[in-house]
Amino acid sequence: DPAQALADLDTVIAHDPGNCEYYVDRAALHRAAGRSQAAIKDYGTAIRLGPHLPEAYYNRAVLQQERGRLERARDDLERALAVDPGHLDARIAMVNLQVERGAFDAAEADARAGLALAPQEPALLCTLGLIRSERGSLAEADELLTRALDRDPELVEAWTNRAAVRFERGDVAAAVADLDRAVALSAAPVPRYNRGTALMRLKRWDEAARDFAHALDQPSLDRALRRDLRAELARCRRAMAG
Repeated sequence: DPAQALADLDTVIAHDPGNCEYYVDRAALHRAAGRSQAAIKDYGTAIRLGPHLPEAYYNRAVLQQERGRLERARDDLERALAVDPGHLDARIAMVNLQVERGAFDAAEADARAGLALAPQEPALLCTLGLIRSERGSLAEADELLTRALDRDPELVEAWTNRAAVRFERGDVAAAVADLDRAVALSAAPVPRYNRGTALMRLKRWDEAARDFAHALDQPSLDRALRRDLRAELARCRRAMAG
């Protein structure tokens, strides 16, 4: 009963307004209900009362990133890591944020710092693999992504990223096999788009067309992705007609 929980926390805070952890708890309820601004306000109060709480900085950073406020998110993650350098979720979030900003040097440094503390963390191995592939170190990227998958065989991003690496290395069949795993795990359009692209390289036009058509049926597609999917589907249909 989240409404009753919220009412109880309001009562508790009214009686003891100086306890920072109550605001963290109430912020979690606001966040779960989609009240991001109220959650951010409560995390701010928690931080003011208890600047030693890394979770408050981390959770506020996640909300700031969801709202597109990347600099504010980065500031909060830096504070969380200053309080607790071993906060793995904050480290992972920082790495992903740096990748989103295109700051690959900082992202790689943060990923390696995280792996020094947790050498087998799949999310960090996956993102470092992505960074190394962006920098042309395809063999190293393949090895990092394989390690990530050994630790977490359900990590869709690792299957998708390793497929991209193997496609770039010319092993299209291996890329399709990886994307088969990604598609089995996720209904997201990108794995199907990528698999369709790989299938086109193998001239398996009908299978590629099915992937593109299926991806186009997904709701809330990015406009650029929708345009690309339509163009590739048209190419497949022309190839099948010819």
